[in-house]
Amino acid sequence: MPSKRHALAVLCAATLVACDNVADITGPSASSSPSADLVPIPVETDFLPGVPVLDPFAAIWGDDTGVLESARGGGHFHVIGGALRTFAFTAKNRADGSTQGQYQVDNRDVSGSREHGTITCLEVDGNEAWIGGVITHSSLPGREGTPRVFRVVDNGEGSGYRPDQASMFAVGDAVLTCHARPMLWAQDLEGGNIQVRDGG
Repeated sequence: MPSKRHALAVLCAATLVACDNVADITGPSASSSPSADLVPIPVETDFLPGVPVLDPFAAIWGDDTGVLESARGGGHFHVIGGALRTFAFTAKNRADGSTQGQYQVDNRDVSGSREHGTITCLEVDGNEAWIGGVITHSSLPGREGTPRVFRVVDNGEGSGYRPDQASMFAVGDAVLTCHARPMLWAQDLEGGNIQVRDGG
């Protein structure tokens, strides 16, 4: 049976080896100047040049004065083919008949496109919402002015509910608008949250 002194020596040696390996993996050696090697992690503040990242739950979107119905949220899911898609949006119908809001979508597919748009219409029915908009900024040339329409489903809050759902962002036209409430297939979010408030 090894003595306590022998066990302590083995433990100290293992600790030194482990610390040496960690230093090799995680960063500079102890002889380096700590402040010289610290590199700040960049925080993404622009979705596109001059367009800030949209946070649909920020306080700026919390004023519901004069709002009849609304939908907001964001999340991510993988599309057919395996590409990850992330999105965020906020949309409100006000008592004066106006609609306000914005949306952003990041398509991490072959095109790798990002787009930002203004919400132009919102239709709410219970826990479902159809949102229409128009592209105002795009990472791909020639897309500005293209109409968009998508559908979201709010399935409740908390782990006891089915995940919220969202459809792809379809290209709209004079017929395919949010007012037509197209049955766009909505898939479960892998992460995120949708909130739909029906004024009716």
